[in-house]
Amino acid sequence: MSQNENDILSLPFDLYTRNKLINNLVDILRAGGGFEILDVGGRNGDLIKFLHKRNKLYIIDIRRSEQQEKNYIVGNIKKAPFEDDSFDVVISSDLYEHINPSDRIISLSEMLRISKNYIILGGPFYSEENEEAENRANNFFLEITERQHPWLEEHIKTNLPKKDELERYLIEEGYDFFVVTTNNILNWYLLQCFIFYSYKYAPPADKIKAVYRFYNENFIELGDLIEPTYRRIYIIGKKGSLPINKLQAMINFSTRFDIIKYQKLVSLLFDCLRAIPESKDTHIKNLEYQISKIGFKMESLDQAVSERDERITAIGEELQKEKERAEALATTISNRDGKIAAIKEELRRERERAEDLAIKISEQNERVQG
Repeated sequence: MSQNENDILSLPFDLYTRNKLINNLVDILRAGGGFEILDVGGRNGDLIKFLHKRNKLYIIDIRRSEQQEKNYIVGNIKKAPFEDDSFDVVISSDLYEHINPSDRIISLSEMLRISKNYIILGGPFYSEENEEAENRANNFFLEITERQHPWLEEHIKTNLPKKDELERYLIEEGYDFFVVTTNNILNWYLLQCFIFYSYKYAPPADKIKAVYRFYNENFIELGDLIEPTYRRIYIIGKKGSLPINKLQAMINFSTRFDIIKYQKLVSLLFDCLRAIPESKDTHIKNLEYQISKIGFKMESLDQAVSERDERITAIGEELQKEKERAEALATTISNRDGKIAAIKEELRRERERAEDLAIKISEQNERVQG
């Protein structure tokens, strides 16, 4: 198994299953050729890891890319910045439920406009089972973290999209569609709680990945496609264009269920959770080591601060001396200015006496001449 395949199988179960199924659907639609595909809301996604290299993937998202993905466009699907029929397939995976309910059909109509034919639209849709499972999962997350799960909270507030509304619109607009269901609701709830618990208590990473790998390698036999399911994936196409027989063949095995493999899954889950106390001991030791390193750094910082304070004190003393010298200089200058003022005053008086003497001499000369 290549490193890439191993990395893919280590993805959380819901990321793997939906991307795996979407890739399988793309392969059926492209029939050996290559497609230009638009992934709507695909920022930091994993779809590219699953698609055949013959396909060329573009991404549009309202947020800027953090991973410098190729062919990345910042934009809003409500007003898609593309010409009609720009892509062979437009994919939207787990985005539809996050769109404002009043904008969902608008966004879907834009996807249909810019696609030459096919749309693959996946995500959770409303059902009593999904509503109950999301509420329970969100409450569990709240109990162990003291805050609500961000996207579950959003789902609960804005409501999941209703499949009847979507399907009615497609029928009215003259499109065919085929549905693949995934993430059996019991599996979804069980593994979602496992993910939340692992997030809180951090069991060994290799044991978490072992759970993911086993589920991802065996998700069909573990009943992932058996209804009721958390997710639905719609394959949408123009009237008469969907390869229904091939699509039907893809899900003919959807009701397979291997009880032995399911028991193995449960064993892996408890094996992972059982390792948490041991993991905690290791984690505590690591924390103690990190704390000791932080303590050493703090001592070094204290020494540096002490040296800095000494330098600041020395600078302060030097500044005080400079201030005293400046004050002394100012006094000297003030005294000098006083002397200069006195000299100027003496010069003014001498000038007045000289002027008076000149006047007297002038008067005497006038009397002598007279």
